Amino acid sequence: MKITNSASINLITERIVGSKGSKAERIKGFEIKFYGESNEQKIRREADRQAKRLADIIALKSKMRVIYNYAGVSKKIGTNPDKWTVEREYGFPSHMREPIEVLDLTDKSIASRIVKDDDVTHRLHHASIALGAEELQLYAYMFTELFQVIEEDDDIKKNAIPNYWKYSALRDALSHRPLDPTRAMKWVNQHYSPPDNFEFTPTNEFDYNSEKNLRQLKSEANNLKQYARGYLNRKM
Repeated sequence: MKITNSASINLITERIVGSKGSKAERIKGFEIKFYGESNEQKIRREADRQAKRLADIIALKSKMRVIYNYAGVSKKIGTNPDKWTVEREYGFPSHMREPIEVLDLTDKSIASRIVKDDDVTHRLHHASIALGAEELQLYAYMFTELFQVIEEDDDIKKNAIPNYWKYSALRDALSHRPLDPTRAMKWVNQHYSPPDNFEFTPTNEFDYNSEKNLRQLKSEANNLKQYARGYLNRKM
């Protein structure tokens, strides 16, 4: 990994040695710094927002959800009595994660999203939630969260994802529960033909107890994940 810290965020790492003697750095946590601010509650609120955004960015790069935990707050005394540091740590399951080749916190596309919300920041959070749902094998939840990553983006509708409307139809059947479920079922059936079609209940609701549907959802969610990650990587 190549890590570049910023003036306000320091990634805490440790060197690990693999079973065959290979060496790598592992991110253990991060420290967020504020200058010229004396209100501890204000600092903690802002640090929490920044920590969430940074965890979502790391999740995108590692392809698995990252959950952070508050560790502590301290105020530096001495030459700079107005300098506070708020430390955040995050943990994740011990299984293998996608290695992060580069994480540059000074990159404008990353730094700007850590300090303030924008449209891509919200889409990043949906992607992070989807990765958590994937770990729990909640593929319907994973799919609906991933769709919110690409939803209402005109460029995606026209160019990037040729299957946008197919995914939109499936999302509506899963989560919107329209007043006319028959219409939602018909829209899904227009896009998914046998043997890749989905099964519905006698009342035209999506059948969550169908083994076929669960297999199909896993496949569709994995396909949509590739589109969603590609979209976010282009924005980052």
